[in-house]
Amino acid sequence: MDEPFAADKYDLYIPKIVALLRTGTNVDALMDYLDWVETSRMGFTPGRERGRMAAERLLALAREVETSR
Repeated sequence: MDEPFAADKYDLYIPKIVALLRTGTNVDALMDYLDWVETSRMGFTPGRERGRMAAERLLALAREVETSR
């Protein structure tokens, strides 16, 4: 978005996501974390399907990175 104060808004969540991916998390555990961020931290309405899509993409990206090493 065009909100300069929100430029690094999501940076706080990256370390936990990376840690989950590095420890071999599954889609459900990653979805749970994304859902917690979305609802508890950001105040959005739960969107489990949105969370599933994001978790699946993150896991696929992590697999790509791992296989390219």
